Amino acid sequence: MPIIVIFLALLNAVIAVILAQIKMNLGFDVFSFYLFVFPIGSYLYGSIISKFFYNLLLKKEIPITKIYYFTTLFFIILSYFGMQYYIYYNTYVDYSMTINYIGDGIHISELYDKTTGNYINFFDYYFRLSSGGEMYGMIGGNGFATEINPLYNLILEIFNVLALGISVTFTYKKKKPPFKYCEKCNHYMNEKQVFIFDLGDNYSKYILEKIDESMGKEDRVDRLREIINVNQELRDSSNEFVVGNFNYCNECDQLYLVIIKYIIDERGNEKMGKIIKEYELDKSYFRLIIR
Repeated sequence: MPIIVIFLALLNAVIAVILAQIKMNLGFDVFSFYLFVFPIGSYLYGSIISKFFYNLLLKKEIPITKIYYFTTLFFIILSYFGMQYYIYYNTYVDYSMTINYIGDGIHISELYDKTTGNYINFFDYYFRLSSGGEMYGMIGGNGFATEINPLYNLILEIFNVLALGISVTFTYKKKKPPFKYCEKCNHYMNEKQVFIFDLGDNYSKYILEKIDESMGKEDRVDRLREIINVNQELRDSSNEFVVGNFNYCNECDQLYLVIIKYIIDERGNEKMGKIIKEYELDKSYFRLIIR
C-alpha cells in the first residue's frame, strides 16, 4: 500500500506543477471551464486522475477499499490547492505593476493590499486577487487596491472542490471490480456467469428457494447443474433480473456462487443492486458443474 500511495502523491504533484506551468506560461487554466456554475474543468481533472489510479489498482490486483477512495480524494484536492500555491510562490510584480512569473520585480507577498491593510499572503491572493492569473485595481508604489469580491471567489472554490469530490466518488461508485478478492493468493477471483432470469414473478421466487434448498442436499451438484442448465439465459424484458456468478480462484480451492439483483434504470442502463445470496462451495463443484 505505501508504494502505490507514494506513487499517487508524486503523480498528483507532477501534474499540479505541469498545469501551473501551463497556466503561467500560456494563460490556459483547465479549472476555469464552467457549465453555468458547474466546474467542468475540475470534474474532468478529478475524473481522469481517479480513473487512472483506479485502473492501476485493478491491474496490480490490489483490493479497492475505502482507504484508496479517501486517499485518491485527498491527493486530488491537495494537488489542486498545491497548484494554486505553486503559482502564488512564483508570482512577482515588476515596477510597472505587471504580474510575471520569471522573478522580475518583487514577490507578491511583499506587496501591501490597501483594501485589507495587510501584506499579501496565499489566502489573500487566492480568494481576493486571483482571477485568471490577473490582478485588479493596481496603483503606484508598493500597494494596490482590490476590486474582486472574496465571497465570489470563495463560492467558486467550494464548487471546484465539490466537483473534484463528485468526480472521484462517481469513479469509485460506477466502476465495479471483480466481486471477490482472494486474500490467500492476493488477487481478484475469476468470474463466470452461470444463470440469469427475470425477477418478480413466482418462478423467480421458486428458483431462488430451490437453489437455497439444494445447498443442503447430498446431491446438490446435480441439483445445481440442473438449475443452471434450465436458467442459463432465461430473461425477457423485465426491469429487474437475477444473475448468478461463480467467483473462483485458479490457485486455491475458493469458490463462491453469488446471486445478484440487477435493475434497468430509466435510461436503459443496467445497474447492480443488492446481493441476494452468497454461497461458499468447494472448487470441485465448479469443475463438475461447468465441465
